[in-house]
Amino acid sequence: MNGTMQPPVLVLGATGVVGRGVVQAAVDAGVPVVAVARNARDLDALAARHPHGAVATIVGSVADDAQSAQLADRLRALQRP
Repeated sequence: MNGTMQPPVLVLGATGVVGRGVVQAAVDAGVPVVAVARNARDLDALAARHPHGAVATIVGSVADDAQSAQLADRLRALQRP
C-alpha cells in the first residue's frame, strides 16, 4: 500500500443483480464504492450489508439529461477523487 487514497468505483444500477455483484466484488477487493440506484430503500439495504463505510449511496438516475445532471452534482458534492 502506498498511502494514497484509492478512488471509489461508481456502480450505476447498484441494487440490481449485476450491480450487487459488482459492489460485492469491489468491497471484497478493498475498493470503496459509490452505489447509485433509483430506490432509496434498496440502497439502504445494500449499504447495511457492507458496514464500515465501504459503500456510499446516492439515489439517482441517468434516464435523461436532467436526472444525469442532478446525479453529477450529487457526485461532485461527495468531493471524492
